[in-house]
Formats: sequence, structure tokens, C-alpha cells
Amino acid sequence: MAHRRPCLTGLARRSLRRPLRLHHDETGAILPMTIVLLTVLLVLSGVALDFMRFEARRTEILAALDRASLAAASLSQDLDPKLVVEDYLKKAGLDGLDTTVTVEQGTWGEWRQVRIDAVDTMDTSFMGKLSQIGIKTLSTHISSQATEAIGNVEVSMVLDVSGSMGTSVGRNTTRISALRSSASTFVDLMFTKVQPASAPAGRLSISIIPYNQQVVLGSTLADEFNLSTDQTQTTCGDVFLLPSSSIAISPTTPIQRTMYGDSFDYTRQYNDDRYISDEISVLNCPQNSYATVLPFSNSQTAIKNKISGLQAGGDTAIDVGARWGLALLDPAAKPIVNSLINKGAVSSDLSARPYAYDLTGSKASNDRAIKVMVLMTDGQNTGSYSIKSAYRSGGSFFYSTASSTAFGTDQNSYNALFANMTAIDANLYYRYSDRYWYYKYGSQWYRKSGSPYSGQWSATNSPGTLRQIAWSTVWSRNSVPHEYVIKTFMKPLYDALGANKSSKEIYELFSEQSERAATYSNITDDQHEKDAALDAVCTAAKANDILIYTLAVDAPSDGAAVLKSCSSGDGFYYDITSDELTNAFSKIAASINSLRLTN
Repeated sequence: MAHRRPCLTGLARRSLRRPLRLHHDETGAILPMTIVLLTVLLVLSGVALDFMRFEARRTEILAALDRASLAAASLSQDLDPKLVVEDYLKKAGLDGLDTTVTVEQGTWGEWRQVRIDAVDTMDTSFMGKLSQIGIKTLSTHISSQATEAIGNVEVSMVLDVSGSMGTSVGRNTTRISALRSSASTFVDLMFTKVQPASAPAGRLSISIIPYNQQVVLGSTLADEFNLSTDQTQTTCGDVFLLPSSSIAISPTTPIQRTMYGDSFDYTRQYNDDRYISDEISVLNCPQNSYATVLPFSNSQTAIKNKISGLQAGGDTAIDVGARWGLALLDPAAKPIVNSLINKGAVSSDLSARPYAYDLTGSKASNDRAIKVMVLMTDGQNTGSYSIKSAYRSGGSFFYSTASSTAFGTDQNSYNALFANMTAIDANLYYRYSDRYWYYKYGSQWYRKSGSPYSGQWSATNSPGTLRQIAWSTVWSRNSVPHEYVIKTFMKPLYDALGANKSSKEIYELFSEQSERAATYSNITDDQHEKDAALDAVCTAAKANDILIYTLAVDAPSDGAAVLKSCSSGDGFYYDITSDELTNAFSKIAASINSLRLTN
């Protein structure tokens, strides 16, 4: 008998399928997951907000501590540094902050360091209310430190006092008077910032180096250097003969003393020796007391008195001025400072100067100094002149039958004057009065005109006793220009010998010249010695971290260009008018003060 499947009604079938359908339905499962994720996001957002508040507060506190430490460390601050910190924090609403203030300073108040350590604890808004986290506070350690030190400063003020500085630049005002006023303002600012009355002595030294075609050292300073002793009438040195790659000039460095008189190159200027007169125009080294160097001074009064006495006159040798200004910043000059201290010419408070260079930044603040040269001009390089060492002392090739000093154009001196070129023949003389050659053979004298190398000689009487004239007498002949001596007394001799030399060529045989004269009609590139020398010494100085500020005051483009190249770069070069001098000097003083402060 066959089995039959039970027959289910429709209601029964629907009831049976419903549990099966519910077994596969997942539409309600996402809700718990959403709740979990939302909870996590809320927690993370709360944590993030707490940390953002924490970081913002930390930044605010750090800024307040920085301001407080800087104010408290200021050497111009007379209040107790700890009280200053408390006041700053109170005004910032942070007087409840847990802080520790540590103050260290030099015995003489030359430096001060303030350190603020603070611990900040902040209540959390979210993290502490969540049992899963339970962080009720966030804490951090914040510190700030500031140091201010009175840095030692050495300054060389190299100031142009050439003739053009006497030019009028306004009603009853000259460029030199504008310089005197503005340079004095600079000195006042330097003493106010670096060497106030409350500060220990010896923080600031200033040297004043006036220059025109030369730098006049003055007898006291000149005695400290190794100037040649072939004459002692001048206190200038021909430093343009020294290597330009080094700025050091020690007490043992041999320096040729600048020859007295007027060795100016008139022939090159006029390109014609007919314009050479017997009137002096430009002395090699005018010994004016107002133009002498004031070295290593820390007396505000003495420095300002020196500046107030400056006068204008002469040519322009920027390289020579810069060379001496830099030499007085170089450590090689330290024995000179000590010697001047022993002589009472420099304050003993400056015994450590010039400080050694600190190229690595490893020296303590009281063992180093900011070294600064302030160099100004209103023109461009022209020239410096002297006489070569071989023709400065001893006997010349001039002789006189009158006396050993009878050298001149007056009739008695001229008639008695002879010249003897011993390189040709020790017994051969040229007489100026009759233009004859005289020759002594044994005890007999002979003479002839024309060339000494051909023609007949005639016996003659002895001209008399020939007395040799010293070179010093030749160049000091009534204080006339040296080129006049060359034209009047040397050229006729060379002409008589058939040498065919111009006055210019003969001048170059005897003279030292350092020139940069673009206005001369026959100048050549290889004669631009002074510009190249200035660039070289400035480069050497900057390699030793000497800061060079330059001021081109109403200067021509060539002068401005060499000063810009000499400077320490942007912010150190001023191309200005006379009216802007005081403002420029004030900016330089502010810049130096900013550089000497270490925060």
C-alpha cells in the first residue's frame, strides 16, 4: 500500500516557512555597530579637544615665559629679575603657574642669564569623565632662557678729511662740519649702548683714523711702529708698499717712512712737464695735529674732541686709511697697546685689546670682541706718493764747490753745482752753469761741451773742492715739489748724457707712486693700484670676521662702487648725501648694538 504525503493546508505551510525566513534576515545587525563607532568617535574627539586645549595653553605659556625672560635678562633692567618675571606672568594671567626662576650674572653686571622653569597642570574636559580613560589632568614642563651680555666692541672710524670735504653742502655748512656732527652722534650712541656709566670700564674702544693722501700717525703712535729712520720729519708710512693680502702691521713690520715734501705726480696729471712749477701743492704727509690718529681710546670726551677738530685738505687714499684702520683692529697691534698703556697714552682698561679673532665662536664673551671698521669718503682714490728708499739718505750724485748744502737755482748755488754719475765714471762731472763736462785725470782737469763720449777735451783750471750733497738736501730744496727738482736738475743731466728720458720717466725712477686717477688723460688699467689694494685688504679683513660699514657721501660712482665692494654686504653699505650722514651713523650704531647682544 502506497504511502501518501500528508496534505498541509495553506495556513500551515505559511506558518512553517516563517521561521526559515527569519533565520536568514540580517537587517537589524548594523545598529549595534553604529552605536559602538559613534561612541569611539566621541571619545577620540574629546581626547583631541583636550590635547588641542593643552597645546594651545602650552604655546601661550611659552610665549609669556619668553617675554618675561627677555625682560628680566635685560641689562638695562634695574628691578629684581625674579620680580620682573612675576609681574609679566601676572599680567598674562599666569600668576598661579608653578615656576622656578634661576638668575645668573657677571660680577660686574656685564652679563645676565635668566632661566624660567614652569610646570603646568590642566584639568581635562573629556578624558577624566570617561571611565575607559580616566585621565583627569595633563601636565607639561616648559622652560625659557635668555642671556644678554655687554659684548666688547672695537671700532676704527676711518674718516675722509680730503680737500673736497670742505665743499659747501648747504647754508653755512660744509661736508666736514656735517661729518663732525654726525660722527659725534655715533660716538654718543656707542657709549650709551656699549659703555654706559653703570657698565664696567673697558667694553668699548674707538680709534679715529683721519686720512687724505696719507695717514698721519703722530709722533707717539709712530714710535711704536718700525718706520724707517732715513728721516724723521714725517710720521706717515708707505703702507701701500706692504702686501695687500694681510692686514696685520706689528711693531716689527718694516715700513718705509713717507718722504717729506711734495712728490705728487704733476706730469701724469697734466701730461706735460711744462706745468711743473716750484710751488708746493700736495705734501706727501702734512704733519697737521688735527689729522693725527687717535688710537685705542675709551674716553668719550677725547674721541669727540678729536672729531670736532677735523679739517679738510689734500688728496684721497681710501686704501691707506682702511689699511691703518684695520691694522688697529688686528691682534698684531696688542704689543703696541701695552706699550702705549705703559706710556700713559692709552687706558689700562684696554689692556686686552685688540682681542684675538674668534672665528670658531668658542671664546667666552669677555675674551672676544666685535671688530668694526666704519669707512667713509666723499670721493674716490687719487694717489699717495713718496721717494724710493735708494734715494732718501746718504750722498746724492750732486756736488757743490760752495758747500754741501748749496743746492738751488739762485746764482751762487747754481754756478757751484755739479753732477757726477759714478756708474759712468767717478771722475766725470757735469757743470750746470756752463753745461760743460769736467774730467779729472791725475791732478789735471779737462773740460768739453756736447757729448762726453766724443770730441776733444781741453785742459782747464780746477773748479775747486767738490762737496757731496745729501739726498735729504736735494729733496728739501726750499720745499719745492720733487718733480720740479727732477725737471730742473736731473733732466738736463740725462739730456747731456743723451739718455732721451722724459721728466715723467725720470720721475718714475726716483718716486714711489700708488695711484688710481681715472680723471687723468693717460691713466691705464694697470695703474688702478689703490682700488685693487682697497679691495684686497677689505677681503682679508672680512675673512677674519671684521665687520665693515662703508658710507659713500655724495661720492662719484667709482668711489661708491669700491666702498660697496669693501663693505660686509647688504645693510653695511650706505650711499647717501651729506644730509643723511647723521641718520646713517645712527643706524650703524644701532646695528652694532644689536649684533653685540646675545639672546
